[in-house]
Amino acid sequence: SNRQIDIMKIDCEGCEWQSVEGWFQDYKEQGVLARQILLELHDSPPDLLFKFFDTMKKNGYVITHKEHTGSTVEYAFLKLHSSFFEKQE
Repeated sequence: SNRQIDIMKIDCEGCEWQSVEGWFQDYKEQGVLARQILLELHDSPPDLLFKFFDTMKKNGYVITHKEHTGSTVEYAFLKLHSSFFEKQE
């Protein structure tokens, strides 16, 4: 089935670093699309930051909001159509 979640909020106190790829794999297998993802990144390890944001982009998400709250950074991501990422000539 093709189901949509309008807003998915993730606050798993650090598990986001290990679980991000699983979110998209599980949702693809179940036919679920999250239109917006709101999450908190805790104690951002530099070695995992690039991988995390690369995974979000590969799945079609862009940052629409960023807010620092101490050692945590809150992000809002929006799912865009794949044509947004195509190079324009």
